[in-house]
Amino acid sequence: MQSRLSYLSKLKPQEPPAPEENAEVNEDGEPIEVPPPLPPPKNPIVDISSFYRPKDSTSSRKYFDKLKLEEKQNLKLSEQIRRHQEARKRSLAFRDENRNFRLRSKEQQIEACHEMQEQLDKSRARLLQPREDYRQHLLDEKRAKEEELNEIAAASLPPSPDGKRKSAGKKK
Repeated sequence: MQSRLSYLSKLKPQEPPAPEENAEVNEDGEPIEVPPPLPPPKNPIVDISSFYRPKDSTSSRKYFDKLKLEEKQNLKLSEQIRRHQEARKRSLAFRDENRNFRLRSKEQQIEACHEMQEQLDKSRARLLQPREDYRQHLLDEKRAKEEELNEIAAASLPPSPDGKRKSAGKKK
């Protein structure tokens, strides 16, 4: 409630104070009229002197050395272009050098992988050779036993007659 009252009191226009009973009186006993104070100006006067430049003799010479100014600007621009081109050349050289380094390291890695693969194959062959020899030995023994059994079986069978087979007959 208090906040509402304070808000409303701010919105009400303030009334001028009532004339005081103890107002000043001059020698004749007449009250002296004191003029009310002037209200503050609504729009204060703005100092615009900082916003304009008075005409001087120097302003008329502003573009007197235009050719020299353009020449300086062109020299500055050409210097910037030269520096940019040098930086670009350095960056391109660094990029090429980095690419070549990566290609060389890649080739070295591939060569190292091939060498390691060759070493692995040699080690594997060295480890598996005795096993392969033993396996071959067993296969040879088995083949020899089978040949012996075939020879024994062939020797025990009676010889077969070398006659010609008779045909079953002609088909019509």
